[in-house]
Order: sequence, then structure tokens, then C-alpha cells
Amino acid sequence: NGIWWSRKGDPIIAKMMAGYANRVPSKKRPKKPICIELLSRFVQFCNQSTYIGTMQWVMMLTAYWFALRAGEYSWGSKYTAHHIVKAKHLVFDFNVDHSDVVQATLNLRGHKGDPRAERDAHVPVRCTCTLCGRKVDDVHCPVHALLRYCGWRSRLGFGDEDALFISNLTRMPLLSSHVNSLVRRCIDALGLRGADYTA
Repeated sequence: NGIWWSRKGDPIIAKMMAGYANRVPSKKRPKKPICIELLSRFVQFCNQSTYIGTMQWVMMLTAYWFALRAGEYSWGSKYTAHHIVKAKHLVFDFNVDHSDVVQATLNLRGHKGDPRAERDAHVPVRCTCTLCGRKVDDVHCPVHALLRYCGWRSRLGFGDEDALFISNLTRMPLLSSHVNSLVRRCIDALGLRGADYTA
């Protein structure tokens, strides 16, 4: 590709190779991805009359539509505390008359292409609502679901400096292990084998 590979120690090449390595799936235990048809069936296991159920559903929608790995929006062993996605990292864009939300942007501190991003680095990941202009309140729309979820967070007194996804009322950020456990429980409840799928 015209890259001068003899330039040892070049940070740009190092980042490119690290990103490539993270994008190549393991061949040891290949797993099935979560498809939209499967994800849409998970909603029945998330009680959206409660904060926890709402958070779980919105978290899964966000992960799918923003193409995020569990470690990019939850707290896991590969990331330090400053990688946690906070509420202040979520930005909404509204239409001209401000009557409806049209886009949500997450500013991530680290991502699969560059998991060791600098402390002040931000990688914007955007999701546009395709339902705008329609009078439809679709539970599967990630943008509107995030907006509704932020209403829950506000009523419970969670602030912009708190993690976006909080697993309980003690303001502790959602753990990656909880994400994997939730996805497996949903898959098992559908009569499938959770271990065959990746979160």
C-alpha cells in the first residue's frame, strides 16, 4: 500500500498495525455475531418500566448501532478509568425547529482501532435516526432510546460526570462482565446457546 515498512518505531504505522490486529477475529473459537433480528428479540427480556431494564436495552441498542465492543462503553480490564464513557460524551443534534432528535454522537476515549488513545483524545462515533419526520415512537431506534434513557438518568440525579451506563444506584459504571452476562442470558432465554455468540 505504499507504506515504508522500514521506518521502525513510526507511531502512525504502529497504530495502523494495532488497529488491524484488533479487527482480525480470533480463529481459535469463532463465534456468531449478534444480528438485528436476534437483537430485536432481546427487548422482551428488558423491563423498560424500570431503570435497570431501560439501561440494559439502551446499552445493547447503542452497542449494536454504534458498532461498539463491550470494552468501549463499559469498564473492563483492558481499559483504565479515563476510558469510561460518561454522559457528557453523548451529544444530541435536533432538527431545525428543535421538535425531534435526529442524531446522537458518542465521543469515545478509546476504540478498537486505537485502544490506547491519549487521555485527551476523542473519537466521535455517530448514529443518525432514520425515523425522523415520522410520528413513530420506535423502541428499536437507538437515538430516541438514548434520549429517553437520559431522562431516566436525570430523574435519578445522575450527572454529566457519571458513567453513561450505570449498573446500579451507587453510580458504579457498567462492567464488561455484566454486558457479556446479560447478552448470554438473553440468548439462552431464546433457547439458543449463549457461548456460541459474541457480545
